[in-house]
Amino acid sequence: MENRIEKFLAKPKSITIAGEQIMLYPLTMENINLFANLNDESKKIEAFKQILFLTLKKTFPEMTEDQFKQISFEYFMDLIDGVLEVNNLKEDERLTKIKEQIATQKQ
Repeated sequence: MENRIEKFLAKPKSITIAGEQIMLYPLTMENINLFANLNDESKKIEAFKQILFLTLKKTFPEMTEDQFKQISFEYFMDLIDGVLEVNNLKEDERLTKIKEQIATQKQ
């Protein structure tokens, strides 16, 4: 018989970026402070960067902060969408505007 708590545990989701399928692992209660900071305008951007970093770090444990900073904007939107989905976060208006600006610049 399965432990009842199992259904509440973080489960990864598969996404495809640049033709490569990867498993993204959601953050957990251990990272609750980052989610709380998303509601604070002065901390929102840094909190989201940390959510991105920590989510990717679970997938790529060997990734350094320098490597994270060097990820190409070419993959930005796919990564953002994947991280939002796996962490069950909603896209806010500011993030939508940033993504639209990037999409316009790519054309």
